[in-house]
Amino acid sequence: MKIEDNAKGLDFSEKLNDFHSGGLKTLEERIASIMGSMKVTSEKGVGTSLSFIAYV
Repeated sequence: MKIEDNAKGLDFSEKLNDFHSGGLKTLEERIASIMGSMKVTSEKGVGTSLSFIAYV
């Protein structure tokens, strides 16, 4: 599954230490519980993409 937007995006150089808190941590834990993976890509001013792959 892939979720994308074309909004503000995130500057991960600023958010890197916060990646394991809040909503992203919950998403990562849930996909890991079914032996899956999550990939987040984002560019400030362009948008964000979250990709989830489940190996079930």
